[in-house]
Amino acid sequence: VYYNIKMREEIEKRKKIELQLSELANRDFLTKIFNRRKIEEILEIELDRVERYENNLSVIFFDINDFKYINDTFGHIMGDEVLIKIADLLSHNIRITDSIGRWGGDEFLIILPQTTLSQCENIILDFEEQINLIEFNDGLKISCSFGVADYKEGDDLDSLLKRADESMYCKKINRKKIKK
Repeated sequence: VYYNIKMREEIEKRKKIELQLSELANRDFLTKIFNRRKIEEILEIELDRVERYENNLSVIFFDINDFKYINDTFGHIMGDEVLIKIADLLSHNIRITDSIGRWGGDEFLIILPQTTLSQCENIILDFEEQINLIEFNDGLKISCSFGVADYKEGDDLDSLLKRADESMYCKKINRKKIKK
């Protein structure tokens, strides 16, 4: 009986450690959302699923506008706060079937299974409204540039993300033209 109790305790301890290791391997340390490696893995799974079942799949690729200015002017601690608040806001406003990850720096990726391009446009409008409501010290206001792409037959991870990135880049250029 004693050895069985000790064995159960050891198994429980190992399960906790495995869970902690999984979190460290799959989550971005700062924002606590998926890291790039994990979000790519999820997207590969969703691409396989969409090819098999011929469902809709869309992705939203976005970054924070003028993030370098935020870091340079308000400091890296404020930059980190911006990243955390954006990640927290968006991760709490997506469906349970959706996934969000930090692509790198100030770039993020949202995977939206069973979602069309037009549905994504509505989701983005909602995100933009919510982001406009975020309050920071020093009166800082932030905005993001969003790019969208939906699955086309024969797409792989690179082609889908390239279209989303190009879409974001076009919106960023248009935003700068309007600002001038």
